Amino acid sequence: MEGPDQLLVLDYTTGNLHRLDLKTKSFDKINGGFGGGDGLTRDTKGRLFASNYKTGQLFVLDKPESKPQIIPTEGLASAADISISPDGKYLMVPDMEKGKLFFVQLP
Repeated sequence: MEGPDQLLVLDYTTGNLHRLDLKTKSFDKINGGFGGGDGLTRDTKGRLFASNYKTGQLFVLDKPESKPQIIPTEGLASAADISISPDGKYLMVPDMEKGKLFFVQLP
């Protein structure tokens, strides 16, 4: 997700976002506060989206190091892995507790 030599890793236990450099093997914390961090995805504008499984919260970041902004939602209990819809207009969010798939309009 960060180019050919770097990955972003969202830690479910700590709620921290890390950057893993595949060449140097460095693993650095670059952000935090995601609770039960579960899903990560990017839109075509390069924005990063993250989900908190424990609270159902969704976040958007302009850059991985940016302050996370909460995306207002209603009815989400446990936001799991996330993805952008094929038309690029929605964040697709499975709610594992409710057994439903939510479509949240991108901000």
